[in-house]
Amino acid sequence: MKRITGPSAVKAEFNHPVAGNLFGTLFISLLLLPIPLADLSVPFARAVWIVGAIGMIVFAWFVIMRWLSQRQHPSHATPTWIVPVVGLIDIPLATRAIQITGVNGVLLLSLAVGLFFAVPLFTLIFARLMFEEPMANNLQPTLIILLAPFAVGFSAYVTVTGEVAARVGRAHVVGRATGRTGSAGPLAAQTQPRA
Repeated sequence: MKRITGPSAVKAEFNHPVAGNLFGTLFISLLLLPIPLADLSVPFARAVWIVGAIGMIVFAWFVIMRWLSQRQHPSHATPTWIVPVVGLIDIPLATRAIQITGVNGVLLLSLAVGLFFAVPLFTLIFARLMFEEPMANNLQPTLIILLAPFAVGFSAYVTVTGEVAARVGRAHVVGRATGRTGSAGPLAAQTQPRA
């Protein structure tokens, strides 16, 4: 609606170094909605997920390029910077519900890039909170966003690999000794030892 009534305001918000990151919430919604939608229609849920995944990848690419090509001010390092990264990490979450196959590379890439950026962004934001002026009161609720990359990252990791890391390590050792492994995730077929 706002795009129709005030396109210049939307463009200004999109280009803003803090508020612009929140546009990723649209794509995050499109990545998570297929989980309940799959109960109604798996093909429709897949279509929504595909739109969300493509949109999130393009949006994250745009934001990362903006970060790297323009000088950033330390006061702009707020928890909203995490949104594009969390969006990438959200890509694998609905894949089991929508029963999509053949996207293992995309799932692994999105998880890897998301987690790669999560740690330095968390560090930058934490340093900003410690050494710069306090965030404005209206931005204080965004601090909860700092939990997302690690919580969602764990869920996405388990979705992609099918196991928790400690169990994968034990299963791999046991699997070598017994000739079988216990992986059940999308990448399991690619990691099974060949006979």
